[in-house]
Amino acid sequence: MSYSDISVHQLMLSDDVRTSTFERAIKEVIKPHHRVLDFGCGTGILSIFAARSGASSVYAVDKSKLIRVAKKVACANGFNRISFFHSDQDSLRLPTEVDVIISEWMGHFIFFERMFEPLIRVRDRYLSRDGLMMPMRIHLKAALVSDKSLYDRLCYFREKPYGIDFSLISDWLFYDVQTTGLKTEQLIGVPVNLASVDMRTCQGMPEVLSGSVRVDSPAVAYGICGWFDAELIDGCCFGTGPGDPATHWQQAFFPFSEPFKISPGRDVRFEIMPIADKDGKTTLWKWGITDGENSLGMDNFFHRAWVRRELPKGVLD
Repeated sequence: MSYSDISVHQLMLSDDVRTSTFERAIKEVIKPHHRVLDFGCGTGILSIFAARSGASSVYAVDKSKLIRVAKKVACANGFNRISFFHSDQDSLRLPTEVDVIISEWMGHFIFFERMFEPLIRVRDRYLSRDGLMMPMRIHLKAALVSDKSLYDRLCYFREKPYGIDFSLISDWLFYDVQTTGLKTEQLIGVPVNLASVDMRTCQGMPEVLSGSVRVDSPAVAYGICGWFDAELIDGCCFGTGPGDPATHWQQAFFPFSEPFKISPGRDVRFEIMPIADKDGKTTLWKWGITDGENSLGMDNFFHRAWVRRELPKGVLD
């Protein structure tokens, strides 16, 4: 995915849950004296909302070259006072601190786009003492998945398609985290709150996200479904879970390579660990489940490392 690709921005702008909720929150909170920073501004839509709401200064920042388009769009609509910066978090130089930082930085299940760390560095440099972050809070949630059809779909290479033995890669599909749209009836029990993050004060995301469930009747889990809720300001929020209106984020599905049987009345603990890749731009994952006696652990980097091994030219193992 490239943020220079206009289809990506069309996907986000046409997500009415996302865009309209931001617009409502900006209208409610922005005052004429506010200096506003829109970090990762994309097409500049949130900057325009802030300027339209009367902000005294709006700084729109993005490292994508599409920011040239954002500036022309703003000017074409009469918003000539928005200042645009083609910059990343480290090279950014603003003329003043700001009263509000607005940023739609959230990737799928928050972590996929690794924008949290750059945003926090900008916050620490430029947000005033009593400044506001939008979103204010992020809540990470998850539930176990009961739908066997998702598991069956990942068994494709185990079934020797076209009579060919794919045993070398037969389990690899289970080690990929997928973005998909699920429904509440595909889940076991009620969602679990894994973590809540205050964007004004936090210094980092939790390294381990964990929760537990207990069921009243036997169940089988085929993976973990993860999503987030975003509180933009008090009383103005949206969710991205199976029970919420659909968004472009959908949910993250962490599959199990084998069905995990759950006994009634027994606590079952599951966890998800986001791990920054060595380039700092992508997220690798570990996830697992245990009932105290039986455990299952997964990750999405072992088989990737196998594929990415550099071989001497013309040499294969």
